Amino acid sequence: KFAAQKGRFSENVSNFMERSEEDAEYSKARPAGLIHGSPIEPLVTTRAVDSLTGYQFALGFGYAREDSQAYNDMMFCAAIDKVEWCELFGMTIEHEQWPTKGLPQHRVTDRGPGMKLEAERYDPATQKFSGTPLREITPTGQGQSKAAVETSNEKVTKIEGSSMIVTSHLNSIQMMQRDISRLLEANQTIDASERMTPEMKREGVRPTPNGLMKWYVRRV
Repeated sequence: KFAAQKGRFSENVSNFMERSEEDAEYSKARPAGLIHGSPIEPLVTTRAVDSLTGYQFALGFGYAREDSQAYNDMMFCAAIDKVEWCELFGMTIEHEQWPTKGLPQHRVTDRGPGMKLEAERYDPATQKFSGTPLREITPTGQGQSKAAVETSNEKVTKIEGSSMIVTSHLNSIQMMQRDISRLLEANQTIDASERMTPEMKREGVRPTPNGLMKWYVRRV
């Protein structure tokens, strides 16, 4: 509470996709089963956020628990065209709604499955792994070390009393589509005015993650 101000995490970053913060969250409601509608294992959504702009550039999904496969799926999402990726989930979007494609230079995760090397990245010709060049692990119990992605997670209110299972009226595929739609909306509407530079204000850049992302990409 009384610690000295150390500045923003984005202060030492100057380019889009230079540093990403990654985390996973569990759905607060269980997906409904496809056959009888009974609850199944919770959906796990992994998310990657650009530290400089707050732009959410990748999603991955898993079931029951946070595992490295969900993070690998997230990096697959980051690497390909998002129009093609959304088609895998039965969604049609325009390229301008989610135009980014590529992997970050520096990944920040917690001490969980996200710290593992990506699967199938071993090159037999060179006998070396070809993963992301820089990896960083946050200190234990310090979620603020990747604040950009933590603030994008869905807020869950803890209710006193005996535990209960909440079942969604959506099945797992519909919940994935919902999370994709929420990401597209967040990139267009979240207030990113505190991240703006004087140059951006002079040029009339829209103060959203999407507006900042376009400015930095155009600058390069």
